[in-house]
Amino acid sequence: MFETFFYNLREHKIKVSLTEWLLLMSALDKKLITDFESFYYVSRSMLVKHEDLFDKYDQAFVETFTNLKAISIEELREFFEKFPLQEVEKLLNIKKGHYDYSLEDLIKKFKEQMEKEDGKPHSGGNKHIGTGGSSPWGKNGYADMGISFGEHHNMGTAVQIANMRKYKNYSSDETMDVRQLQIAIARLKKLLPEGPEDELDIDATIDRSSKNGGDIEIVFRKRKRNRVKLLLLMDAGGSMDPYNRLVNLLFSALKSRIRHLKHYYFHNCIYQDVFEDIGNRISFPTAELIKKYSDENYNLIILGDAAMAPSELLNEGGSIEYWYYNRKPCLDWLEEMKTLFPSSVWINPEQPRLWSRMYTSNIISSVFPMFHLSVEGVEDAMKYLVRKQVVNYG
Repeated sequence: MFETFFYNLREHKIKVSLTEWLLLMSALDKKLITDFESFYYVSRSMLVKHEDLFDKYDQAFVETFTNLKAISIEELREFFEKFPLQEVEKLLNIKKGHYDYSLEDLIKKFKEQMEKEDGKPHSGGNKHIGTGGSSPWGKNGYADMGISFGEHHNMGTAVQIANMRKYKNYSSDETMDVRQLQIAIARLKKLLPEGPEDELDIDATIDRSSKNGGDIEIVFRKRKRNRVKLLLLMDAGGSMDPYNRLVNLLFSALKSRIRHLKHYYFHNCIYQDVFEDIGNRISFPTAELIKKYSDENYNLIILGDAAMAPSELLNEGGSIEYWYYNRKPCLDWLEEMKTLFPSSVWINPEQPRLWSRMYTSNIISSVFPMFHLSVEGVEDAMKYLVRKQVVNYG
């Protein structure tokens, strides 16, 4: 069971080291952990390095010790679409467990069982009031719901705590705010010396003073400032409307952290024009944009759901706009951008498990590395851009 717990933690992207795991096993071996609730808290303190991961820890804990799988909203939607209502009801009844009572029913059935009891002690079993069984009443039992007469509940307290998932709002791939994104974006930097030499260079001062036989020689240097440049192209309207809030959060975070930020808009795909103001249809030539910002070593982020008709991506004249004729396929523009902007990524607000189901998303992800619009996804995108910057700026 503990081996299963280890792999469930890893599956939920909690990076448990061998040292941490052996430390937990040692605590169990020395009987420093005396009950199930203590195990929940001690293992969390040893294995989880940040509160962002508490929710994932709880999910792994529940899946290990109850054999129940945490189901996401998207999985539930798929579940209800896949099965007719009668099948859904049947399957959900299996998931609920044997004792699916309201509190009122539970008390009523408990009173009825009291009248049937023969007064003998019972251990195990699924019917009598006794010890260590799976009936919904007794002491130290394993029922998923019931009335307990003991201080300890073998499969209760810790799993109950984990099921409550108090820390679910800290899950960085589900809940975002501007501050979280700012921290993620802070990884994107290109520090260059700038301005007057007014910052103390400690290493150079020590080195120079040592060479002077101990006579102090103060050395100053220029301050290093973040000179990163970023070009942001954002898909607006249509299928992107549900993600307006997330896009606004990312845009706000980028504006607050990146001094040299330029942004433009497009709808579904990029053709010979992008828009400085898409509401008023104020356009800007894409060829000019590529030349200007690639020459100035800008990083490129394209933000969109990559969802469109295949003709919009692959065909000349495939644009969805009735009055707009694209003279070159969108895919050609994207491939040119990838070539001229080595430090470039695509950020997608759709859930990653849906990307492979969309034909156009599959093609675009083969051109640009694609990351999810979440705190973790944005952080990974920034790390990728930094690595490419090193190659690009040498």
